[in-house]
Amino acid sequence: MLSSPHKRETKIYIEKISYLLSAIERKVLISKKFWKIPLGRFIQKLIFLKRYSDNFEDFLMFLLSAKDNAEISIKKKEKIFFSREDRKNLFQSDNLRLYKAISGFFWLEEMGICKPKNDKIILKKDNVELEIEKDKIKGFDLFFEGLILLGDKVKFLSLKDKVILLSFEFPRDKKDEVKMRVNLETNPDALYNIYEIFFEEPYRCCDFSGLSVIDVGCGIGDSVIYFLKSGAEKVLGFDISESAIHECYENLKLNNLSAELFCREITPSDILSEKADVLKIDCEGCERELISRYPLTVKHIAFEFHFFPAKIFLNLIKKRFLPTFISFYNTSFGIAHFKKI
Repeated sequence: MLSSPHKRETKIYIEKISYLLSAIERKVLISKKFWKIPLGRFIQKLIFLKRYSDNFEDFLMFLLSAKDNAEISIKKKEKIFFSREDRKNLFQSDNLRLYKAISGFFWLEEMGICKPKNDKIILKKDNVELEIEKDKIKGFDLFFEGLILLGDKVKFLSLKDKVILLSFEFPRDKKDEVKMRVNLETNPDALYNIYEIFFEEPYRCCDFSGLSVIDVGCGIGDSVIYFLKSGAEKVLGFDISESAIHECYENLKLNNLSAELFCREITPSDILSEKADVLKIDCEGCERELISRYPLTVKHIAFEFHFFPAKIFLNLIKKRFLPTFISFYNTSFGIAHFKKI
């Protein structure tokens, strides 16, 4: 906890930061490439939270350890309490997810998409109506955020057994439609992932035309479909989740596409035998082991890192890969592209 003089000084800086966030709010939110700026995504998240907070400066004080705890008021209707326990792993905190979800709900309410009804939230888009129990709202934080960011780009086609069928234009070819299933029971975050993969394009490390791609952590197939529609000749997808692989097959079928999918961890022989051109890694922390221990015969690597990446970067440089793009989402989490020299 900071002493009183330091606390007052910090508060002055916090007020300036808050004012700056307000000044750049519109520009940041309409810029789909702002995530490429170091800490750009973190700034976007702060703006997302600030929009409906009555005392956002208190949250910044808590974030910077100038306060041990904070009670955040949202539109004078909802209150969320943050303690020291939340700060230990803030980005995985249930209270932060709740803060994001409630902020997202008010935003969608302003857009005319969401409204409260008794103990539920009613979300209606393109004649598809979805009911979300209020006590489960924190599980929809990224679903709400993805819907806000996608806006009119995405169309809800149907809802059956808690699975939404949706469509959108492939950004690189407006005449090409992409269809995806989002299972709200197992993976509501998928809507944000769709926005990220197709509209931010964090894995576009090269021209994929005619190339083969190994996709580690292929999930429900958003990245597999992205690579194939970007011109990749062949994609091999790996994921340890059976339900994700099943969803990936279903989503490929929806788009009349095919790929080789494996429900297991990738092995060195997979990389050596396939002689792929591109290796994409998004597997919640396994990138360190893959890059340090596995033979890398690919020409391009695009990966999300979940730890401070100094050792990973050094390992790649030793293996004659040079960085072509690096962006930190926060101090230890981000994305990087490397190319073989």
